[in-house]
Amino acid sequence: GYQGKRGVARTLKVDACFGCLAAIAAISAAAVPSGKAKVLGYESFPLGFDANCWAVVALLWITLFFGGCIVPSTSGVLMETAPPDARPVASALGMFSYQLFGYALSPQVSSLVMQIVGSSSEEEAEQGVLSPTQLRVGFYTVMSWGSIGFVFLTIASCFAARNLRREIAAAREDPVVSIEASQRASLVSEQASL
Repeated sequence: GYQGKRGVARTLKVDACFGCLAAIAAISAAAVPSGKAKVLGYESFPLGFDANCWAVVALLWITLFFGGCIVPSTSGVLMETAPPDARPVASALGMFSYQLFGYALSPQVSSLVMQIVGSSSEEEAEQGVLSPTQLRVGFYTVMSWGSIGFVFLTIASCFAARNLRREIAAAREDPVVSIEASQRASLVSEQASL
């Protein structure tokens, strides 16, 4: 679990590892080269959706699996680190930030990047058709968006580990703190077993 500083540090460490795996799989899925199949009128579609379709599907599945593994435990860490009376607000703000900065902002940023890249011909621009380059860059943007989360998970993991080391050092220096911490831990475990 993620109760106590040790649990939070361990959970964030595992989540950072899962985030790394998800980010690597996502970026790899975007980097899979396409074959020479004619898709949507283009000789080479920007993504590997022809001969390499199963590689892309497998990498997307890995991305979704490890990304999905992160959500429950990070929500639990958020609840553990918030004071008990502030947990409903912390939960609401957490969900709001997931929606706003993850699910809603990623497509907006990728469409902005695709517009900046521009279409390959004026005819395509007039018809509103996206060029293969625009599609490739947009897909890269969406798939690399999760890397930002990995960076923040790693930072949070480092802070949690630092806080745990400080608590352990303080407990070694002051035996009263050590006794109080062990008593708190035993009370928490007794309450959890009830």
